[in-house]
Amino acid sequence: MSKIETLLLEKLTGVIDIIIKTEEEALAMGDFDDLSRTEMQTLIAIGPYDKLSMSAVAEKVGVTAGTLTVQVKKLRKKGYVDKTKNKDDKRISELSLTRKGKIAVRLHQRSMRAVMNAITEPLTEEQTEFMAETLDKVYKYMLATYKEYKDKEKERERKVSEASQIKENNKDYENAVSYT
Repeated sequence: MSKIETLLLEKLTGVIDIIIKTEEEALAMGDFDDLSRTEMQTLIAIGPYDKLSMSAVAEKVGVTAGTLTVQVKKLRKKGYVDKTKNKDDKRISELSLTRKGKIAVRLHQRSMRAVMNAITEPLTEEQTEFMAETLDKVYKYMLATYKEYKDKEKERERKVSEASQIKENNKDYENAVSYT
C-alpha cells in the first residue's frame, strides 16, 4: 500500500470511528439518552412522515424481520414508535413515529446538518461536489463488498445445513441397516 493509500485508510477509518462515537455520545448526553445508535437509525428509517411496513423498514435498516421485531418492541415500550395493522391487509404491520420519535429524529437531523455545514463550509462548491462523488463511489463499493460477503455467508450456512442433513440421513440409514 502506498503512503497516500495508507493515509486515506487511516483517515477514513478515523472518520467512521469518530462519527459513531460522536453519535453515541450525543445520544447519551441529550434528551434521548434511552436510545442506542441502532435504535436511532431505525427511527430515521421509519421517517417522520410516512407509515412503513415492517419489511420495508427491515430492508432499509438492513436487518431481518425478527431482529426488527425485537427492536420495535423496545421502541414502542419507550414511546418512540407506533405499530398498527394495514387497513387493507391486516397481515401487514405498519410503523410510524410517535411525537416523541419525530422530535428525536428532527433533533438528530439538525445535529447532522450542523456537522455537514462544518465540513462543507470551508470548501468550494467544486470541492464539495468532488467529495460527494468520491464518497458515493466509496459507499457503492463498500455496499457491494458487504452484499458479496453476506451472500457468501448465506451460501456457507446453506452448505453446513445440507451437510448436517446428509449426516443425519446417513445416521438414520446406518441405524436402519444395523437393526435388520
